[in-house]
Amino acid sequence: MLSLGHRKLTSDERKFWDENGFLVLSGLFKRREIKRAVARLEGMWSSRRSPETPLVVDVKLNSAGQRKFLRDAEQSDKDTVYKLNDAFLVHDDVRDLCLKPALVDVLKDLAGVMSASVTHFTSSGVPSRVCTWTRSTCHHLQAVC
Repeated sequence: MLSLGHRKLTSDERKFWDENGFLVLSGLFKRREIKRAVARLEGMWSSRRSPETPLVVDVKLNSAGQRKFLRDAEQSDKDTVYKLNDAFLVHDDVRDLCLKPALVDVLKDLAGVMSASVTHFTSSGVPSRVCTWTRSTCHHLQAVC
């Protein structure tokens, strides 16, 4: 029996992952966990000009795309499709999402997961994804509230 907070993939979820290369896990996070992480990410944007901001952002992903330090990003970049990389390295609120036991269980089930990172994707300024884990075969696991 799994203890509270732990999760195993169903056979249908595993099959979907293998056939489609992505998996959406609805309800994995509580709404307050996502709100706290999104607030932290929004704070990163507003304080991005600080010279000690180490993060990198990929902007304009719906067109040519460009990678730059977050501190060099323009406010208008936030209105494009962008991905804020590696926020888990510098903020506990975001890192806690990565280490949630239910998510760790799923990642263990998906043998072959090569890297895990929390990113913040938006489309026209509306958060559409908070966490993405990528396997070397370009499979994506999206965990949302």
